[in-house]
Amino acid sequence: MTGKNDDKITDIVIPTLQKLQSGMAELQKDMGMVKEAIRRIDMRMGALEGHVSGIYSTSRYHSDELDDLRGRVETLEDNPPDKPPSDSRQYGKYFPGTICPSHSVLPKPSIS
Repeated sequence: MTGKNDDKITDIVIPTLQKLQSGMAELQKDMGMVKEAIRRIDMRMGALEGHVSGIYSTSRYHSDELDDLRGRVETLEDNPPDKPPSDSRQYGKYFPGTICPSHSVLPKPSIS
């Protein structure tokens, strides 16, 4: 009698285990695809981070350049061409190598 019961259990358990096994194989395949997609997303994110940092650096450089140009414009507005500058050192900072009434030629700053 136990042989019949074992056969009934085997007839129920074996197909169930086979279904589980095929389902697990499918899940493993899907997980492989998900891992590949995540790897590609990581690569794209790395590239984007590089681009964003480049844009930030360029923006910072342009901001500094604009600040320098603003200083030059303010100096020009404060010191019209017919009036000598109040501080020739400031004048030379923005306009190196130019002639100033109080000096013959302002020296160009050395780049260190």
